Amino acid sequence: MPFQHIIKVRFNEVDAAGIVFFSRTYEYCHIAFEELLANIGIDFPTFLSSNRCGFPLVHSDADYFHPMKLGETLKIEISLKKTTTSTLVFSYNIIGDNDDILRAKVTLIHAYVS
Repeated sequence: MPFQHIIKVRFNEVDAAGIVFFSRTYEYCHIAFEELLANIGIDFPTFLSSNRCGFPLVHSDADYFHPMKLGETLKIEISLKKTTTSTLVFSYNIIGDNDDILRAKVTLIHAYVS
């Protein structure tokens, strides 16, 4: 089962039509990623400052299916799709929490560097 995190769409995240600006999708995914790490006992800032490694983003793509609107809650589902010796591939589904309509699908590929 994928990890889930709920986010509410705020006023500062939307355009004049009340629809989430596309780049906020990546912010939502990163927030959910940090929550996933916290859920498994990893404090992200401490991890970054105390380890000599990192996971920079090397590829991203997103497909948008339905608008995300002011005031609604969104369920971000994260799945680890693939690991190699040098990369982690995460898949994110952004779904309306009240209607289960898929809003966007995002894939983020992180490289492992030390």
